[in-house]
Amino acid sequence: MIRANFSQMPAQAARHRRISYSPIRRGFTLVEMLVAISITLVMMATVVGVFATVSSSVSNRRAAIEVGSQLRHVRNVLQRDLEGATCPTLPWTRPESNVGYFEIVEGLHCDFYPSDLTDLSIAGTATSIQAPGGKIDHATSTLPSSNLPMQAGWVTDGGGLGDYDDILAFTSRNEKEPFTGPAPLSNVETNNNNRQAGFANWQSQTISSPVAEVVWFCVENPATDTQGYFGNESLAGFRTIYRRTLLVAPWLDYRYNIDGQPKSRPGVLRVLSLNEPDPTQFQHEAEALAALIAFQERFDISARIEYDPTIDAGRWTIVANTLADLTNRKNRYEHHGFVVDANNSARRFPYVLASAGGANGGNDVSLFNDPDLYGTDPTDADVDAGKEGNAVFAFAVNNFGNGYISRPLAVLEGGATARVIINEDGNLIHATTGPVPLGAGQIVAQNSNIRFDNRRGQDLMMSDALAFDIQVYDPEAPVYAIRADGTVVTNNMLGSMNATQQAQLDATAVGPADVGWAVAAVTNDHAEVSEGAYVDLGFSELHREVVRRLTGSPPSANFPASQFSGLAHGKSLLNDARLTRVYDTWNFAYENDGMNQDQDEILPNGNYAKIQNNTPQGRPMVDEGTDGFDSFGEYQDATGVTRLGPDDHGERETSPPYPVPLRAVQIKLRVYEPDSRQMREVTVRQHFVPE
Repeated sequence: MIRANFSQMPAQAARHRRISYSPIRRGFTLVEMLVAISITLVMMATVVGVFATVSSSVSNRRAAIEVGSQLRHVRNVLQRDLEGATCPTLPWTRPESNVGYFEIVEGLHCDFYPSDLTDLSIAGTATSIQAPGGKIDHATSTLPSSNLPMQAGWVTDGGGLGDYDDILAFTSRNEKEPFTGPAPLSNVETNNNNRQAGFANWQSQTISSPVAEVVWFCVENPATDTQGYFGNESLAGFRTIYRRTLLVAPWLDYRYNIDGQPKSRPGVLRVLSLNEPDPTQFQHEAEALAALIAFQERFDISARIEYDPTIDAGRWTIVANTLADLTNRKNRYEHHGFVVDANNSARRFPYVLASAGGANGGNDVSLFNDPDLYGTDPTDADVDAGKEGNAVFAFAVNNFGNGYISRPLAVLEGGATARVIINEDGNLIHATTGPVPLGAGQIVAQNSNIRFDNRRGQDLMMSDALAFDIQVYDPEAPVYAIRADGTVVTNNMLGSMNATQQAQLDATAVGPADVGWAVAAVTNDHAEVSEGAYVDLGFSELHREVVRRLTGSPPSANFPASQFSGLAHGKSLLNDARLTRVYDTWNFAYENDGMNQDQDEILPNGNYAKIQNNTPQGRPMVDEGTDGFDSFGEYQDATGVTRLGPDDHGERETSPPYPVPLRAVQIKLRVYEPDSRQMREVTVRQHFVPE
């Protein structure tokens, strides 16, 4: 018989038996929970931060990609327009060649003097150059800054800005992708004996043409914008690039009623309601120009005003242009040239697109409206014209006005160009010297509401731009060199070096478009290291003017001369129009049009003189450069007697501003992306030399 003795089991077995019967724990302690939650929160914060960083990076990258895409689109459109330029860049274009025109306007600013809205300084001297409307707020402005030291409290000096007020206007052809735009559908009332319908009631249609008048320009946001048209004041100084296309469509044919009979004249787009019985006075010429502005605010047709004495007692008409018509400056877009004068208010040669000021320059801007929309009485806008000498370079609007039916013709006394921008309510919100964008189109007439198509933004190409700089190639432009310590490389310095030392010389080449060029140009014995560069028109005079404004006195030494270094030819600067820096292919028809553009005469004593106060004292000299006679001219020998013979160049009444071929043009486009704080710049170049 076997008996078990449990009392003799090992101690380890007993322990195992006791453990197997111990109770099971079913939860966490409070300390463990707090530790777990803390770890989870830290992980979540890390993940959220990572997602925020990734999201911000993606958003900035997407914004940069979008801006880059827009900039490439603008570049491609501009390049395509330039490649289709119809006019050879050789001055003295003849109308019978039917090639259109090519024109560049160099504004008052440049890369080293980019805006009146920023504080500039030279040699440590602060200046007060600014627009009459104020300047940017350096403490809150979102303009990108330079890397130069700034005043205390500033967040930007606006150093990212560049040249912006240049204008490019020319005729272009595109057979592959024709230009399109609105044109009148019909301008007659078929149920009313084919009488022309009121302009306010016209309808539109979309047409296309392989040829168009193309105008590229830029508008700067002013410092003061109480109407909110340009955004908030932190955006002051930013620029917007616009492109206006006006179709060359002379085949358009609309009927109208004359003496109870329907008539048809190809190219006549509109007949104004005002009679002009005395064509020697042209009392309603300003209203006719205002009607042309209103027409081109609604329809993209290249057109001009033309007086027709066969309609009633004489009417102004709006007529579609041909390429031959566009060789004449007064037929081009916004080349109004209307001057208010105590003796003779009228259009004047050379019909500037944008000028550098006028002879007098009062503060009040006269506004003429479309007579078929509002009436004929002009109104005055309370505008301060910022003037320095005779140059009007900016306007500050003090009285905004309201109820303008369409953008009026703005005229500043003295010859300076002036144009206004109106908002959706018809308020005058800005005035400037160059072209302005399309308006909103919704207007309020005297007796009824009129709603045109809202065209605001249809000509916009790029916002948040910093520069729109047009330069021409000057094969004679001198290029100098400046060392790292700021000293100019001179011929004497190079002569004291051997070839190895010259090759190791630490210096930077500067062309006329660089700020250091003026310092090198006025340095004695400066070394010309190269020749040929892209330059601003009239770059020597531009440097001289900037130095004068920044220091109070012009530079003591003369700048070197080249094809495009100085002001335009004197015979293109007539009637105080201040056509100072413009390249234009011009028109030879000025020399045989029966007009006395240079206002000269032969006095009874046989002396040559200029007509004073529009009152001839002798025999006016008309078209003396093509009359077959040897008249007074500038080409004479040292004694001032012998001339080159009949109809030499000196006898011509006019001259292209720069009577030389244009080999190439360069346009710089610079834009700022505020989210990623990146600047992008592209350069478009077009060569005009035949291959």
